[in-house]
Amino acid sequence: MINPYENVNFSTCIPVISISHGHATNQDVFDRLYNGGCRHMALSNYRPSVPYYPLPYGSITEIENDAIACPNAEHFGWMKDCHFNGLGCTKSSGSSTSGWTSVTWKSAFDQILATQLYTDGGGITINHPAWTNRDQTNLSVEMAEQMLDYDSRVLGVEAISSYGKNTARGTTTWDSRDFWDSILLTGRRCWGFAVPDHDAEVGAEYGWTGEDWTGQIVLLLPAGTATTGETANHACLKAYRNGEFFCRVQQGEFAFTGISVSGQTISASTNTGTKLRFIEDGVATEYNGTSASHTVSGDSVYCRIEADDASGNLLLSQAITFKPYVQKKKISYNTALWTA
Repeated sequence: MINPYENVNFSTCIPVISISHGHATNQDVFDRLYNGGCRHMALSNYRPSVPYYPLPYGSITEIENDAIACPNAEHFGWMKDCHFNGLGCTKSSGSSTSGWTSVTWKSAFDQILATQLYTDGGGITINHPAWTNRDQTNLSVEMAEQMLDYDSRVLGVEAISSYGKNTARGTTTWDSRDFWDSILLTGRRCWGFAVPDHDAEVGAEYGWTGEDWTGQIVLLLPAGTATTGETANHACLKAYRNGEFFCRVQQGEFAFTGISVSGQTISASTNTGTKLRFIEDGVATEYNGTSASHTVSGDSVYCRIEADDASGNLLLSQAITFKPYVQKKKISYNTALWTA
């Protein structure tokens, strides 16, 4: 079983809001992210793809004491339309006008991961797959699975990206939950992320304001963990690596207050929710109220949880995987033994 919440004490843990993928190249946008609750500032700017780390950096000059700097950048260019973040990595790439010309994605991933700050934290995220796969010729589920299999530090895929902007523009590329579920159905460990991307930069022309940015990661740090400085950054990156977080789509205080597993039964609770959905192998079972328990079939591979509140906010848990994927080992044969 893969249960990322096994060591999380929801009663005592420290929630820290983070963004695994959010652009902010100036003070105004940075302030919007901060005012919306974000404290772990893993800014993922590109053109060029350069980590804004440490802070202050560039035109971002005023930093609150509890803002936690984290290296990150969005890398692209060697695969058509595919974008990837090096969360907790100091790798820079590309230029002000173009992306990276790395030969292969494996080479690119190796170079990104070689610059990670901590061996036990952070990694690579596969960004906005519904947008990337919009014409069915770019990133496929099968390719994403190959990337996850390549290195355990490839953390997962964005389940929801730029919700506000893309909804206002009438598109559906913000929602990649089906893509995520297809991977989870194989039993692979694949964390899901909700991110603002460019949401805090969006202007009124989209019917959306940057102050209303969406896509929050709520990291669940152990009680007593420092919440400022580099020690806090390390703890946040460890939570990312371990899947000890949940996603909140809109800003606010809506939160999971418990997720636990006993045998085949998962119990979950929220503070102000109205509904809980247990997504078991892609099929949802819905319960009313702030808490519920759901017993998973003995044949099921995984179950993840969604929760709604009265305001329309949405929470996403990480998946509990009951039948983890076992990657097949390549066998090397000594052909010399076959010759007479």
